[in-house]
Amino acid sequence: MLQSIRERAQGFLAWVIVILISIPFALWGIHEYLQPNTKVVIAEINSTELLYSEFQETVQRYRRQLQAMMQQRMDLTAMEPQIRKTALEGMVQQEVLVQTAIHAGLRIGDGLLAKWIHETFKQQSGEFNQDRYVDTLKMQGLTPEHFEMQTRRELLVNQLKQGIVLSSLLTEYDTQTQARLEKQQRLVTYLTIPANRFADTVTVSDDEIQTYFTQHADQYMTEEKVSVDYVELSNDAIAKAIKVDDAAAQQHYEAHKSSFSTPIEWQAQHILVAVKPDATPEEVATAEQKAKNLLGRIQAGEAFDVLAKEHSDDDGSADKGGDLGTFGENTMVKPFEDALKQLKVGQVSEPVRSDFGFHIIKLTAEVPPVIKPFEQVKDELIKTLQAEQADAEFYAQLDQFSNLGFEHPDSLAPLADSLSLEIKSTELFTRQGDNTNPEAITANPKMIEAAFSDTILKENLNSDPIDLGEQKVIVIRLKEHQPAQPQPLETIKEGIQATLKADKTKAAIKQLGDELLAEFKKGGDVDAIAQQHKLNWVPARWINRQDTTLGQPSIVREAFKLGRSDQNHALYQGIELGNGDYAIFAVLELKDGVAEPETPHLDPKQPSPIEQAKKRQQMAFGETDFNQFSAELKNEAKIVIHQEKLEPEATN
Repeated sequence: MLQSIRERAQGFLAWVIVILISIPFALWGIHEYLQPNTKVVIAEINSTELLYSEFQETVQRYRRQLQAMMQQRMDLTAMEPQIRKTALEGMVQQEVLVQTAIHAGLRIGDGLLAKWIHETFKQQSGEFNQDRYVDTLKMQGLTPEHFEMQTRRELLVNQLKQGIVLSSLLTEYDTQTQARLEKQQRLVTYLTIPANRFADTVTVSDDEIQTYFTQHADQYMTEEKVSVDYVELSNDAIAKAIKVDDAAAQQHYEAHKSSFSTPIEWQAQHILVAVKPDATPEEVATAEQKAKNLLGRIQAGEAFDVLAKEHSDDDGSADKGGDLGTFGENTMVKPFEDALKQLKVGQVSEPVRSDFGFHIIKLTAEVPPVIKPFEQVKDELIKTLQAEQADAEFYAQLDQFSNLGFEHPDSLAPLADSLSLEIKSTELFTRQGDNTNPEAITANPKMIEAAFSDTILKENLNSDPIDLGEQKVIVIRLKEHQPAQPQPLETIKEGIQATLKADKTKAAIKQLGDELLAEFKKGGDVDAIAQQHKLNWVPARWINRQDTTLGQPSIVREAFKLGRSDQNHALYQGIELGNGDYAIFAVLELKDGVAEPETPHLDPKQPSPIEQAKKRQQMAFGETDFNQFSAELKNEAKIVIHQEKLEPEATN
């Protein structure tokens, strides 16, 4: 039968099959077959649909953000339900806010969007490179259109948020209430039950160790490990292979000689006759005449520096005789610099008008530009040319690199052979990666995430290209996988024994602490009760919320969570300390804080500490207002969640 199919497939039937297959690809594209989940609707917000593909992208972003907040790589599997829940809530909230902003008439214009993108993706030179922008997004699985759409939405929400936060009002009552709480003081004393009090009386049997091990076997597994083979495409490697001879470097030097010169520098004095921005024509004419009179006095022989001290309105230079020091191009305002360039050393300019007023300028010294000789800049020039050529070659090879990894998913050899790259390997590593060397490839979060993905471990395929930053991209595949295995009891027995002993000790301390706490709350002589157990109260002291003198930050924190106390009724609370000790503290008295009165501020250019505190309080109030506003919008919105479509298997 197979032979019959082969024979027929070479005739009319073959064409029919090709046409039938081509129709759906032509109508919907191969993308719909490769990514069937993209059109699955997981939620509807006021009839606006949220797609599963967008949900997955948001989940991935939340994972990356969570890993970035941690000092080392962690397995987020246990947190996956919470991550997905947070991602969905964030999508819903953003959609509600976007709809509200649009309904309110807010918009993000193309100019503002372009400015944000240019600032975000500009290179160290300050320039924006469109090709690099597109390639950077491609490495993250994004298209410019999709990224710009998401960015426009985020800027729109931020615009709405700023309008609410910055319009928040702060009343005198709010200020007094804030001060009453923030500057409140409490009289506190405490005693501690040391952890070593029961160290000699607590024992752990072998049966207890075995039972604990059986119940917590999953906590005593070896860490899952993988090693991978990988092929790397990097700008640095390409640059090292590029040869630039002296002749090419010399040619570039001659063509760009001006860029190898030291910048020109001037030293000058000036006298400023200030003109206010809103000055009338009469006031401008008066200032100009004053400048001309001063110039006449200079030309008549009076000392420039003496006139500058007496008549210049520039507070920064008047006391120095108008001396502006040494400066280069683009330091002064344009009219000033244009006039300066026309002067020779020792000459004085006519009055020059700028936004500040009228300047009389004297050029006192000039250091002309000096062109560096070729031999001095040759090595730097060769590196620059190598980098430029490598840059172009890197992006020229990038598409081929990505395509070869995809077209040959079962091997790295075609990719390595086609681009003359080396297949490298890593040592075994865990989901935490290499914490000893931050520069190692096995410390890169993106590479680690890919190495432990289903694509690598279950499907045994090449990864997608992984952007490691700094124009370095890799494709990996599995070399070796060591699943997590139970550890033998003998190797961890001492650790379990220490854990059980610590738990028993903690329980004994807690029991004694609870008993003492109950006695203290009944009243009576608390000093005598403490001494019966060979414990002592530390002397009481007044503390505030930021107190560090008590030496127990957790007690300070908990003391301000209790209610109000008075001289007749102390408040008692027990707390476990970080070192294993148990403390009982008492709040004996309380004094409310008072807002500081306004005082004259000496520096008008800087806000006073009180003004800064009010600004922070206002912003905090604004954040609260915005959060309440967001919650109300969400409550009023018509939200339908298709919970059954949120799991990956439900979308296939």
